[in-house]
Amino acid sequence: MCQAKKDNRTRIFYVRARTSKGRAVQAGKRSGECVVFRAPEGWQVVGYLGQDGGEVDQVGFVYGRQ
Repeated sequence: MCQAKKDNRTRIFYVRARTSKGRAVQAGKRSGECVVFRAPEGWQVVGYLGQDGGEVDQVGFVYGRQ
């Protein structure tokens, strides 16, 4: 996931999600600061939530036990 400032607010500009089977989906353009998030050992991402307007402002992950 990559974030950067636009109109003096932090926005999400790029997201790439990869499954444990190696499949992936991505959206946006890489820019700004990029970080990798991984589910903790024994957990998996089962959903996500966020806030948007014209752009994505916030993203969070929902974890469930494997």
